[in-house]
Parts: sequence; structure tokens; C-alpha cells
Amino acid sequence: MRKLITPEIEKIIRFGIVGITSNAVGYGLYLLFTWLGVPYMIATTVLYIIGTIMGYFGNKKFTFDDTQQIHKTIFWYVLAYLGGYIILYAMLYVFVERMHVFHAYVQLVAIVVVAVYLFFMMRFVVFKERI
Repeated sequence: MRKLITPEIEKIIRFGIVGITSNAVGYGLYLLFTWLGVPYMIATTVLYIIGTIMGYFGNKKFTFDDTQQIHKTIFWYVLAYLGGYIILYAMLYVFVERMHVFHAYVQLVAIVVVAVYLFFMMRFVVFKERI
């Protein structure tokens, strides 16, 4: 009998589990921080850094079952997340600063956009086996 969930689909599901968990906590903290008066870009930056660190360990082992040593993946991981931050920052700048959309709404959409970008970066750049 053919397996319904391929290894690639399993990676997507696991990435989703890590992402939904970390983003739900992160978004909740974001709302709390901004409600307490922390400027949205400072809250975004601090929580993005924390999420980046947590995501590395969750995705390295749980999502991609990567066995490479950290020094072989960390450069590409940081570069991928830097790209994600640039996408996030650009979305906030355009939609919040220029178009005056409420920042919390933009954050929700940005979570999805950045997650799709990061999945492809993790799968095909960061945790791909190197020769």
C-alpha cells in the first residue's frame, strides 16, 4: 500500500508544527509588548532574534533530522533568517509606515510570507547535505 504522507510532506508538517508553536507564542508576546508601549519595530526585532535561535534547534533536528555539525549550517541559517527579517521589515515599512495598515495585521500576514520563504531556505540551502 502506498504511503499517504511522503517524506517531503512530513517535513512540511513538522516545519508547520515548529512554526505555528513558535509564532503563536511570539505573536502573543508581540501583542503584549506593543500593548505595554514597546514600539512595534523594537518588539519585532527582539522577538525575531529569539524566534531565530529557537527555530534553529527545532528545525535542525525535528523538521529536517539534520546531522551536520552546527558550524556547517549556522552561516546559511543566519543568512536565511536575515533575508526573512528584511522581508518582514519591508512589509512593515510599506504597509504600516506608508499605507497606515494596523501593524498587528501586517505581522500576521508577514508570518505566513516569511514562513514560506524560510521553509524553502531551510530545505534547499541550510539543512541540505553538503558534499
